[in-house]
Amino acid sequence: MAGNRRHCQHGTVDAAIDGKQAVTEYESVRRVCHPALGAISEVRLRPLTGRTHQLRRHLLSLGHPI
Repeated sequence: MAGNRRHCQHGTVDAAIDGKQAVTEYESVRRVCHPALGAISEVRLRPLTGRTHQLRRHLLSLGHPI
């Protein structure tokens, strides 16, 4: 999660996608400084539902697009 403004170690995103429930659990595994990219984070994601683009949309809602 580069450009981390609201750094959370773990949590759950429960945000509807196309009017259907979508739930993702997330956990920050580690943060490192990349020479070309700056601060980046490795995250563990667990989609509890299977919506199209769910992980992308949920990370975007947290301010950390992929």
